[in-house]
Amino acid sequence: MKKNKIHEQSDIVEAKTKPKKKTASKKVNLLDLAATESMGPTLDLVRLNFDETAMIPFTSESVEVEVHYCSETEIRSYVMCNGPGCVLCRIGRKKDPRLLLPVYLPASGCVAILPARRSGLLPCCRKFLMCWKLKSSW
Repeated sequence: MKKNKIHEQSDIVEAKTKPKKKTASKKVNLLDLAATESMGPTLDLVRLNFDETAMIPFTSESVEVEVHYCSETEIRSYVMCNGPGCVLCRIGRKKDPRLLLPVYLPASGCVAILPARRSGLLPCCRKFLMCWKLKSSW
């Protein structure tokens, strides 16, 4: 019996003095992870400026989205509104509606997105869209 008590006491002492095994946690750097993960193909944005850019719209459908302009030097671009609970809405940034139209860029041989205001895009494309509508009804 004494041997059992001594054995039990030594187990208790060992349990209190031995460090508990910690579950191994692996730290992951999100920037490294994002760099190695394949994000898949992304579409470029067409930025209209004073240079001519050849583009061919290949559909009459576009997607209407709301965006905020961020003038900070690190961003200086439009950012999609996240809807209810959007941080940019809460700090008072104005929402601008944009139409996203996919276009083909023959110079680079790729498809890109043309973000445009309704008032700027429709008057320019009205004749093209009407011709498209007539051809598709043949």
